[in-house]
Amino acid sequence: MFYKYIILLIVLLTSVSAKDLVWKTKEISIQTTTSNEKKSGSFEYENTGTKTIKFTKVKASCGCVLVDAPKEVKAGGKGSISFNAPVPVAGKTLTKTITVVTDESEGPKYFLRIKVENTDEPIKV
Repeated sequence: MFYKYIILLIVLLTSVSAKDLVWKTKEISIQTTTSNEKKSGSFEYENTGTKTIKFTKVKASCGCVLVDAPKEVKAGGKGSISFNAPVPVAGKTLTKTITVVTDESEGPKYFLRIKVENTDEPIKV
């Protein structure tokens, strides 16, 4: 019986905690008319908590997207995760996701979405 109360207490305590990493945006859309180049951007965040948050994994859904992320962000600190993504051929859209895993106790995964659209008209043959 005692174990049930301990488990209930743990569940309640972990469900009350919130994510301390707050993102300015979790989706970036870029439009261009130039093929064969790369577009860059960054996802800005702030650690609103009282502890340092470590990034344990930051990975793009495709090797074509290069990602640069710090190892950690101190309490009250701000930062960004930057990316460099290819531009698709004319008339197409590239959509990729960056998965960010932290050492936060509640919901340590974030999904950042990149959308690069080439609005140039495709060549008709």
